[in-house]
Amino acid sequence: MKLKRFCPKCGSEVEKLTEGLCIDCYKKTTQAIDIPAKITVLVCECGKAAEKNQWIKYENITQLINSIILENIKMPKKTKINIDFELPKEFGGAMIPVSVVLKNMPDEIKTIEFILKNTTCPSCSRIHGGYYEAVIQIRAKESLKEIYDFVKKELDSGSKKDKLSFIVKEDIIKNGKDLYVGSFKAAKKAAKKAESIYKLSRKTSYADFGMKDGKKLTRATILLKE
Repeated sequence: MKLKRFCPKCGSEVEKLTEGLCIDCYKKTTQAIDIPAKITVLVCECGKAAEKNQWIKYENITQLINSIILENIKMPKKTKINIDFELPKEFGGAMIPVSVVLKNMPDEIKTIEFILKNTTCPSCSRIHGGYYEAVIQIRAKESLKEIYDFVKKELDSGSKKDKLSFIVKEDIIKNGKDLYVGSFKAAKKAAKKAESIYKLSRKTSYADFGMKDGKKLTRATILLKE
């Protein structure tokens, strides 16, 4: 003889409880689940994606789809779901049907149209457009190459965290080099380290070069002198 159980919500006597409730009460809780019919995500070749205008780094497409779907589904904390989909061979403008199934109710299946669109993120747009926030002016007679190599190495290593930590272009002049750097923060950090190691003098000046969202945009010139 099977033991009877009681639903704590409605008091019904049943043979089996689902998530601590009878099946009728459990179905009522699933009605509170809000699953969007469509999700569109922008994907850049650099490994970043954006949904709702927020760019994030992702490990792989599978991880990206799972995490964004979980962020967009509104459901009670204890609800358990399975997410199922097949990845297409090409992602440009791909529509991926994603099935969302309640673990305790396999017949309750919702389908999400997950759309991936190829685009260029703001950081990559700046890189391709020759954007720069600072100019590092290295002035040295004896240690020019050594200082230059050090600054370049610092900027290269900084690009792991700051995508704009790169040299857009270089100008060679007598006893010096001008390095146009995408990120002011990265340029300042590299110049400060070079100043300390090579006992250089450092001077920074600023100039306006445009407006964005009602705010002035400035570029910095950092002079490193031996």
